[in-house]
Amino acid sequence: SRMGSSIDYAMRYGCAAEFDTVSHRPTAHTALRRLAHALGPRSTTFRRTASEVRSAEALLSTLDSAEAFRPEHAEAALILGRMEVFARGGRHTLQYAHLLDDPPTNEQIAELMALYDLITWDALEPASLMALNPTFGDGSRWVGGADADLVIDDMLVEIKTLSDSKITADTIRQLVGYAVLANAFGIDDHGDVEITRLGVWLARSGELVCFDLDD
Repeated sequence: SRMGSSIDYAMRYGCAAEFDTVSHRPTAHTALRRLAHALGPRSTTFRRTASEVRSAEALLSTLDSAEAFRPEHAEAALILGRMEVFARGGRHTLQYAHLLDDPPTNEQIAELMALYDLITWDALEPASLMALNPTFGDGSRWVGGADADLVIDDMLVEIKTLSDSKITADTIRQLVGYAVLANAFGIDDHGDVEITRLGVWLARSGELVCFDLDD
């Protein structure tokens, strides 16, 4: 799951560099708020973690093109990916506190670099709209917080990093649910949209699989 979260971050920053788009605030900030509440904003662990997150975001923000991704960028994405479990862990946040002392390994950096090398940027290029980590206004809040990975024009895309490339019914339900929210409530900072296609980026095979929403 950490690798999946990390390639999510890497792809979003790569898209922002390649297509001159602006991402929503990453969920790492939600994680920091929860950690501040759980550990105390003056705790040594929280202050160190907050500094690591800020440095990782600053480094990834220096990408000037998608192809400029280097090992230090992979390490930064892994640091942000580590935070995802705290953003979504609810009241059980502290049970994952040991992860804060688990720095990225050389093997993880190499794996993330390999996944990143599989990305076909032409397949992700938008004609007019790209929303990174989009949320859906009241729709997201009413279901307890829903955020997708990418919206590219009329297509909502989820990034999947499982070793099995089979697309499950749960993945289809997830995508349809996000599409319903997007079409009913719009996308924050972008307004009304019409999602007509669903996509799954299979990160371990470098393939974008698309479906018509009507189907």
